[in-house]
Amino acid sequence: MKRLIQIIFIIPFIFFGCSDSTTEPKSEYVKGDISFILKASVDFQEMINTVFSLGEIYQIKANLYESSNVFPEDSIQYIQSIFAQYNFIDTSLTSIKFYDNKGQWEFYLWIRGFKEVNISQWGLLKNQFNMIPISDVKIYGLIKIEEGKESYWINRLKETELFDWVDYTYIANIGY
Repeated sequence: MKRLIQIIFIIPFIFFGCSDSTTEPKSEYVKGDISFILKASVDFQEMINTVFSLGEIYQIKANLYESSNVFPEDSIQYIQSIFAQYNFIDTSLTSIKFYDNKGQWEFYLWIRGFKEVNISQWGLLKNQFNMIPISDVKIYGLIKIEEGKESYWINRLKETELFDWVDYTYIANIGY
């Protein structure tokens, strides 16, 4: 099920991700959503600080790969219980792996409904787990904004130079 959700989420990136956005959408899109891919040099903390400082952003959904070497191998239930305390972490899609040969953890976190009020909680969570972004993985996701302001926010977010790609969240009609 997790793979199916990832495939459905990625489809717009495959079909529309390589083109530059214009102020007008090329086809049918989800109103109030903007899709993005962060530059590899930008971490989630930098992005949320910048994006929420612009105002009028409702929430962010994203995938994050993080790692830590703080906890022993038998700590998975403890880690899961901590993640479950945060309403912006989608625990049904989050995976946690322990790499015995490296002695470190890898967290594949799905962030949902992240709002400005969650910034301090995110900082506490990062510190608690000594999280470090895995540099070879791109962060992609959705930003929720007011319907009808998609073009404005696409252009505004491009100006921040945090993103490799920002565009409408297109609806792909896939049939047999």
